[in-house]
Amino acid sequence: MAISPTQAKLIAALLSERSPGAACTVASVSTRTYRHWVQFDTAFVAELEHAQQRVIDESIASVVAASTQAVRELHRILDDIMTPPLDKLDSIKFCLEFATSATEKKLLLKRIVALEQRNVTRDEEIAAARGGETPRNEWVTLDGNQSRSLASEN
Repeated sequence: MAISPTQAKLIAALLSERSPGAACTVASVSTRTYRHWVQFDTAFVAELEHAQQRVIDESIASVVAASTQAVRELHRILDDIMTPPLDKLDSIKFCLEFATSATEKKLLLKRIVALEQRNVTRDEEIAAARGGETPRNEWVTLDGNQSRSLASEN
């Protein structure tokens, strides 16, 4: 089911305003109605999440595009004989810290994906042993292939 024009207006406001209350004011929607839509209107929630993800994706693309320019500027600073040594040292420190952080994140993501795959395999083995019944203590994977809660088997 599609969302209403008022819901679309609220979503646009939610993406640009500082708070849900401010967005509701801009969109002429009560905060009570907003909370109701968030709790009970799956089409509204899906469209809101899709819009939020689109903004995040666009922001990441913008940062990636700017990073090329930033790296060129760092090289210019390092190559410039007029740049004070302490400024060069700060630039080098930033580059090394950033590279270390990015490498650690990449390795962690790789490990998480491997653990998730191992968990999926384990769940498949358990399901086969149970005659097709899946385990109740389920996980959510980063790639969205598994959508499960952390509910315990009590």
